[in-house]
Amino acid sequence: MIWKDKNDHLLKEKTIGINTKKKWWYTHGNLRRGYRLLTHEQEPLFIHLKNPLIHHSNNSLEGVNSQLKQKLGAHRGMKTLQQVSFLNWYLTFKRIKNQQDLKKLWDIWKNQL
Repeated sequence: MIWKDKNDHLLKEKTIGINTKKKWWYTHGNLRRGYRLLTHEQEPLFIHLKNPLIHHSNNSLEGVNSQLKQKLGAHRGMKTLQQVSFLNWYLTFKRIKNQQDLKKLWDIWKNQL
């Protein structure tokens, strides 16, 4: 807690809003959030140390996100509901690796209808 003793004033510093909807806000909001994560809610941050099946980084997730952004950018004219539908279909068929998986997926859909 040495850091908190030295920098506690940063966590409490407020900015006063002039001609804004909010009267005040914490100047260092991201710092406050980070400090709270490290001091109060550590379990989700370090769960990958206990469970080897969980990735240590989010690099694979970022790759998927960038592909999705690229696909949506190529189809800019779609409305929101069309984008949601497109993403659902894209993510579903992205997971299909062979004909057997496709048949399993189709059987699941047939049973739901």
